Amino acid sequence: MLDVSNKYDGTVIIIDDLTDYKIIEERLQYLSFHDQLTGLFNRTYMEDIVNSIIKGDYNPVGIVVIDIDGLKLVNDNLGHAQGDALIINASKILNKSFRKSDIILRVGGDEFTVIMPFSDGKAVELASERVRKNLISYNKKNIKLPLSVSIGWSIGNIYDNDSVTATIKEADDQMYKEKETNHKKFVEFFNERINR
Repeated sequence: MLDVSNKYDGTVIIIDDLTDYKIIEERLQYLSFHDQLTGLFNRTYMEDIVNSIIKGDYNPVGIVVIDIDGLKLVNDNLGHAQGDALIINASKILNKSFRKSDIILRVGGDEFTVIMPFSDGKAVELASERVRKNLISYNKKNIKLPLSVSIGWSIGNIYDNDSVTATIKEADDQMYKEKETNHKKFVEFFNERINR
């Protein structure tokens, strides 16, 4: 502050507590990259991380695509709360099955993608086996409504959008082959359960 003759007269300090704004900002940033139901990363984050992968810094990259079998059937017949419970339990199984360095994403209603940096076929195969073992353990405790998933995976050296697309498509194709069999089994089981 200056007095009328422009000489220093004092200092005014204005303090504004921005804590609430910072908390809101952090929450919005979290929500923009995370799925609200599971807390996993979401499709927006996947688009973001793909830009890093394209640089080739994570090669070889394993892509695992996982789809919950019969989720629509569960939602339509037992309600969305039951379907949401299956999604949450699937996310817990995935968190238990993959490494800390792997990026687990929920990219659709019943679909998950896992990006496994620096992974060869053996590492991805072992992770897929862990998913299946953890599913068996889960289903032993949840006999009334077990969880069934279809898994497909692929390994790629990724340097551009085309190699990302090709690697994901290969994993998707593998998953859909498995889904044909799994879905039929799940529908049979579900219909049996409903008609009891």
